[in-house]
Amino acid sequence: MDEIRAWLTALPVDAANEVITLWPSDRFAAKLRFGQFVAHLDDLWWPSRDDVIVVDQRGAMPKVLVIDHEERLTFGVLDDSWPR
Repeated sequence: MDEIRAWLTALPVDAANEVITLWPSDRFAAKLRFGQFVAHLDDLWWPSRDDVIVVDQRGAMPKVLVIDHEERLTFGVLDDSWPR
């Protein structure tokens, strides 16, 4: 879990930013600070069971993080220039 936390901390998302965190299979979402999400990752994501989507809407282009139950982490920035 420490390796994942280090990867998350290196993302271009400020720890103080409020993010929307979604658990699709539970049909639940919550707002929390990104730093809180990273600090409490082991309480908020169970690797063999949970998929979690984190959306940071601050700035011109929203950022999306997906952590799935197979421990794949995907991060991207929603760029409104595609498709054209």
